Formats: sequence, structure tokens, C-alpha cells
Amino acid sequence: MKRLIYFALIALAALMTSCGATYTTLTVSGTPGTVIKNAGDDKVLGTIGESRTLQVNLDRDKYYAYLLSKAPQSDEFVPFALEFEEETGRYYGSSFGVGAGMGLACTGLGVEFSGLIVLLAGLPEVGGIMVGAGAAVGLAGVGLGWPLVYNDNSDVEHCYKYLPSSTNDDIFASGTPFPLRYRK
Repeated sequence: MKRLIYFALIALAALMTSCGATYTTLTVSGTPGTVIKNAGDDKVLGTIGESRTLQVNLDRDKYYAYLLSKAPQSDEFVPFALEFEEETGRYYGSSFGVGAGMGLACTGLGVEFSGLIVLLAGLPEVGGIMVGAGAAVGLAGVGLGWPLVYNDNSDVEHCYKYLPSSTNDDIFASGTPFPLRYRK
């Protein structure tokens, strides 16, 4: 029984301290040597290598409509849109986890309260087991539901995921994108 309690406590600690990734990975393709930069904070995210692709880590708490790219032969940063698609699976999974965690926590609290009543009625063996089991189930529910309740990941909340995107760094590769003619 003692080993079971220790195992339950270790499992509960592991559940409560686990968390999801706080970034998502995006593949950007383009001309080798192209610099990719975040438009929001002017942070350089990387340079496209000889493989013509770059893995970029983006913060999941924010939405990125576009990034900036600068071709090796250009002095201008050009915005390019990020491709995305609707994905509801993670949202429904997160919602189910919150519901299951809240259900377990409420069930554990109910068993624990019933155990306290049985304990006060004069049955310490049964009441103690009920209180302990209720506390374990309640803490497991809190460990499951709490991290998901405070999940502020924009991509999960708004049901999207980024797809591989490509730069349009060839716009300013040869100077002006189209000839400008002024009439006098």
C-alpha cells in the first residue's frame, strides 16, 4: 500500500509539472542566404541554407500573419504571408482534457467529503481510505485540467496550424519590381 501511495504521488507530480511546447515550428523555403526576420520585434529568426529551407520556431502565444525576408542581393525586407489551415483536433483534445480534469477533481472532492463524514461517524479505516482515494483522484484531476485551463496558445485556441511557407524575396532582387514611368 505504501508503494502504491508513493507511485501515485510521483505520477501526480509528473502530471502537474508537465506542460506543452510554447513554440511551434514552421518551415520556410526560399533562396539560399535569405534572412528571415520577425516583423513584430525585428528579431532575426535565421538564414535559409543550401537546402533552400529553414526551420523557424514561433511563439505559440502570438499569431503571425507574415514574416519578413531579405534576399542576399537586396537591401529591402519584403513581407511574405504565412500559410495556415484550420485544425480543430488540438482544440477539442484540450477541451476534453479540461472537462475530464474538472470531472476527476469534483469526483475526488465528493469522495473525500463523503470519507470525512464516514470518518466522523466512527469508521476510521473506511473513512481514511475514502479520504486518501478522494484526495488522490482530486489531485490527479487538478494535474490534468489545470495546465489545459491556462493554455493561452493562440494556435490551439483559434484552431489553426501553420503550413510550410515560401518567401517572395525575388520581388526586389533586380531593383524596382516594375518600371516606373512618370509623365510630365
